[in-house]
Amino acid sequence: MRAGDLDRRVSLYHRVLTQNAQGEQVPSYPTAYVTVWAQKLDQRAREYFAAQGTQAEATTRFRIRYRSDVLMTDRLVLDGLNYDIVQISEIGRREGLELFATSAPA
Repeated sequence: MRAGDLDRRVSLYHRVLTQNAQGEQVPSYPTAYVTVWAQKLDQRAREYFAAQGTQAEATTRFRIRYRSDVLMTDRLVLDGLNYDIVQISEIGRREGLELFATSAPA
């Protein structure tokens, strides 16, 4: 993985489940546990109709240096946009990680 390709700063957040007033488990992402350099590769975007409205979703691939603490439940934030990680693939032998993420509501 070339350092010159890692040209974006992204923050990673662990999901924490909290209880709301009704006793339901609600996910939250309180603080970033790390900020790393990443390469952003846009995959695809789509619009669909759900619940009487139009929704937009973008799938993006991010490449970062290898870390053992990245989880599928984590959230990635780049330039104020939230992305939920849907797949993690190892690049080489612990050379890096490829994170497939979809845009998430704020």
